[in-house]
Amino acid sequence: MVASGALVPIDDARAGASLTVGSPFSLEDVPKVAPRLAPELGEHSVEVLRELGYGQPEIDKLLAARVVVQGKPAA
Repeated sequence: MVASGALVPIDDARAGASLTVGSPFSLEDVPKVAPRLAPELGEHSVEVLRELGYGQPEIDKLLAARVVVQGKPAA
């Protein structure tokens, strides 16, 4: 499975395993990206809101009202 690329290494101690399922898709002239864990709940909330044009006062209100959550960034 490793030799065929079906299982590939994942370099993240949080994964709980050293291998994960590799993507079966490949595109010509596009390098595959190393696997990584999905983001934690709320990990990118503030960044996404900023990209959407929200200012810090608006973001603070949304966080205080628990409309959105902000998780801890990955270590």
